[in-house]
Amino acid sequence: MPTLSIPTPNANEFPKHWFLDRETPFLKTRTYLPHWDQRQSLQFITWNLGDALPLPKRKQVQREREQWHRFHPKPWNAEEEAEYRELFIIRWEKWLDAGCGCCLLRNPRASKIVSEALLFFHEDRIEMHSFVIMPNHVHLLVQLKGEQTLAKLLQSWKGFTSHELNRLGLFDGPLWMKDYWDRMIRGPIHYGRVWRYIARNPVKAGLKDGQFVLWQNRGLVTGAPTKAKL
Repeated sequence: MPTLSIPTPNANEFPKHWFLDRETPFLKTRTYLPHWDQRQSLQFITWNLGDALPLPKRKQVQREREQWHRFHPKPWNAEEEAEYRELFIIRWEKWLDAGCGCCLLRNPRASKIVSEALLFFHEDRIEMHSFVIMPNHVHLLVQLKGEQTLAKLLQSWKGFTSHELNRLGLFDGPLWMKDYWDRMIRGPIHYGRVWRYIARNPVKAGLKDGQFVLWQNRGLVTGAPTKAKL
């Protein structure tokens, strides 16, 4: 495991349009989870293999989250944001880090296909800031460009990688859970917290070298090497 030297983002280093603008219209969609898009926004996204979480746990979280949403409509204030993160995101990620399911992405061939897919649209439809491919899930920090929407982006990534992994005989059948988690980045402090979370996720989960893929576009942070793969 390499030693991580992670720069602290400074508010003056980042364009304001990267972050959530509550005065600009949102594109709201819903599948299993609610999703909010905003043009050129930075998004923290998590998606996982279909068998990464047992169905009873998924249904439990769904019931609790739907009830919570009824009393806390978006946009949320800082206190509501923290409460939501503690109740749902952190608990969900602890289950993922426990390594449930087949953990196909621990296979270097499988993780290579996923990492190449994530970077395929880089500097074209998206600006990839950082991602980590864990054994049964993926975290990424990405900025949308132009008319690109989050739903179409995830559909493309999931569809291609599922097809390739099935074609190569690395998996048979539906690969990914149908939905995904997303959170628009609120500002430089939120950005720094997400950047660090992605970088430290393999350490927190107790993974060894070769069991994950971590990629960071560190040229986005002053004084860091460009596009380093750790």
